Amino acid sequence: MNDIFEILPSRINGKIIAPDSKSEMIRYMIGAMLANGISVIHNSSNLCNDAQVTLDFLKDYGNKIDIDNEKIAINSLHNIRENLTFNCGESALLFRMLSIILSLSDDEIHLRAEGSLKNRNHQQLIDFLDSLGVFAKWDNENSILTIKGPIKSNKIQLDGSSGSQILTGLLFAMPLMNDDSEIIVENLKSKPYIDLSIRILKEFGIIIENINYKIFKIKGNQQFKSGSFQPEGCWSSSANFLVAAAINGNIEIEGLNTNSLQPDRNIIEILKLVGAKIELTEKSIKVENDTLNSFNYNASDTPDLVPPLVALACNCKGTTIISGIDRLKNKESDRASVLIEEFSKLGAKIKRIDNSFEIIGNQLSGRNVISHNDHRIAMALAIAGLNATDSVIIDNIDFISKSYPEFISHFKKLTGAN
Repeated sequence: MNDIFEILPSRINGKIIAPDSKSEMIRYMIGAMLANGISVIHNSSNLCNDAQVTLDFLKDYGNKIDIDNEKIAINSLHNIRENLTFNCGESALLFRMLSIILSLSDDEIHLRAEGSLKNRNHQQLIDFLDSLGVFAKWDNENSILTIKGPIKSNKIQLDGSSGSQILTGLLFAMPLMNDDSEIIVENLKSKPYIDLSIRILKEFGIIIENINYKIFKIKGNQQFKSGSFQPEGCWSSSANFLVAAAINGNIEIEGLNTNSLQPDRNIIEILKLVGAKIELTEKSIKVENDTLNSFNYNASDTPDLVPPLVALACNCKGTTIISGIDRLKNKESDRASVLIEEFSKLGAKIKRIDNSFEIIGNQLSGRNVISHNDHRIAMALAIAGLNATDSVIIDNIDFISKSYPEFISHFKKLTGAN
């Protein structure tokens, strides 16, 4: 894959429907797998690559899948095939959730990683599984994690400083244990994603007691209940076009819940802060460009917002500080380094000071840039190109399909490009 995408300086104008939340879709699919009976998940957009690989896993795991008229019916038959090797694609969320959930059994299971997930550091996950009494070994040559349970501990300690995905796996797994469980967490990052997981688990009939994000108490022998579920629109992906409108144009996006627990909903407050014109209605969000002023923002709980925020900061008057960027390292790319490398090519005045970016707003120029096979880097570079002095040409744009397969078609629709 090596598609090239050229962005000409232009305004965006129009209306789109937000893509489904990748984070919610994966959680709903895994919940449906753990439930008895048929669950229906409604989807209003094309499945992104991470959601599709989750659906493929469910099929391989023995679930019956029917897709019809923008809904997915998952019948959790649990007819596990003899070959217990499952592909997780590039989805870190799926990989980490399954490493915990499938460790409930005493089967030897193999989880295969692809693409950027092969190159991530999995040592914390392996050490954590070992602390649960689970055998875990990473085969670097074949990019396969081998696990063999069962989980032997129901009082668990977890360092949450690198993110919330391991804890999310525990919250889905531990209700199925025979005994009650207690999870003690230190330095938890991305707390809003835990709120999101607990909300979705409640929809499946699972109750989690959250004591100040430090202790999670979970009753054993709970049962996931099948049902009908509707993922929200994705704030992480939509943030790119909301920022694009603030930079150079106007947009209306339908399908976003303004009361969402998705942490990247914070983009609205940031856009208000910098001076963009915002209108919230029951059905949509409208953003229009205006004179933009610099801002300070701590992105510790919202690392996925950082790439579009860098594009925003380049178009703000004054000096912007984006802190909490240490969590950008172990993503699809080393995002902190890549953002500096690629935006500097466009003439951005960006530098790293400890755990923060300092960005001085100025006019960006056209140039050839590289996505580094990272969907969020590619989208941020695309929207930055709207207000550049000349064309921005992005290499490897197709990786956007990891989270937002309709991004390019939406981009062309909003800019009037062919």
